[in-house]
Amino acid sequence: SPVLEGMDVVSYFDEADNTDFYMAPDDFSATLGQETISSTFDGYSFYFSSTENQALFDENPVKYIPTFGGFCAYGISGYDGMNYLHSESQFWSVPVDPDQYAILEGDLYLFRGSGAKELFVNKSQTNIKGGESQWTGWVGNCTGFF
Repeated sequence: SPVLEGMDVVSYFDEADNTDFYMAPDDFSATLGQETISSTFDGYSFYFSSTENQALFDENPVKYIPTFGGFCAYGISGYDGMNYLHSESQFWSVPVDPDQYAILEGDLYLFRGSGAKELFVNKSQTNIKGGESQWTGWVGNCTGFF
């Protein structure tokens, strides 16, 4: 199955006008890609809504892939009071809503809901550092388990 239920990861950056900071409004709807316009990166299938977005992804996939493997960034951060992860075997407990995202420092972060998104963004530096520490401790430099 495709990453993020087939949502076009490049379109998140289009919505953000390619800025380094953007928080999607709660009523945002992610753009669904097409199976006929797809690319593979690290063994994962990514769908796109246009050949232009596919070409942008193919030029630099690391720019567009979701941080922390596409799991809820707040859940991975170590600061989520509703979910304390102890290993990668618990990733199932931090799913995302593809419509809830933010672009921070040029990276795509996804969240389970608007509350998690707001809590993460309000203390983004702390949460990013916590998530990076947890992620690398569990999976090293692996890009993800989308």
